[in-house]
Amino acid sequence: MNTNWERSRRSWLARNRLALISAAAIAAYAIFVEWVWGWPVLLRQWAEIGVGPVLSALALLVATYFIRCYRIHDYFPGETRGRFLSLFRVTQVHNLLNIMLPFRAGETSFPLLMRSEFGVPLVRGTAALFVMRLLDLHALLTVAAVGLVAGRGQGAIGWVLWLIAFLSPLAFLLMKEKALTVMRRVAPAKAGPLLDEAEAGLPIGIPAFLRAWAMTMLNWAVKVVVLAWVLAIMGVAPLAASFGG
Repeated sequence: MNTNWERSRRSWLARNRLALISAAAIAAYAIFVEWVWGWPVLLRQWAEIGVGPVLSALALLVATYFIRCYRIHDYFPGETRGRFLSLFRVTQVHNLLNIMLPFRAGETSFPLLMRSEFGVPLVRGTAALFVMRLLDLHALLTVAAVGLVAGRGQGAIGWVLWLIAFLSPLAFLLMKEKALTVMRRVAPAKAGPLLDEAEAGLPIGIPAFLRAWAMTMLNWAVKVVVLAWVLAIMGVAPLAASFGG
């Protein structure tokens, strides 16, 4: 009887592990906020801004998580088809662990979660995460640089440099095949399957890459615009400083 009960408990924990991790991360985050700032202080500041702007900002930020979720679904359409809510939960657990764990250690959870929930091999998930983070970094810098270029008033030269930086990910697409060919040439024969899995985690073809790039730019554009809006409401000026903040 005890054996059946233990099996039932293990089965329940296996089915609800993501929900338990999410609840634990949210509780830890709430405790951290209370310890550092205090929820009454934050709620009072939000009340001073106004309910409408706060709810609008939160709605836009939540929408960006659906964009990120769609981007991952586009990377792994076969594995995630028909399981959007499960994928959304995975992305939120990954995000919470990134917030809670130091030095971005939570990033390691993404390939592990994708393997446990959707059967995606670790190497493939890690390769996809690497590309997504490079696109994230590029999008964050270029979107934020809009405010910096506009604020410095450098005119056409500044915008030309910004456009070159904006289009730089296309170089990755042009170099991908050559880089993989060189890696296969110099890598040991045993590494061939690993390189195949890594290649499977990269965008396949121009349309897939452009979709990933567009979703990334949209995600960070919304985030940075919301940040600039909130900072402007809080009295940070000029707008270029809020946008580049």
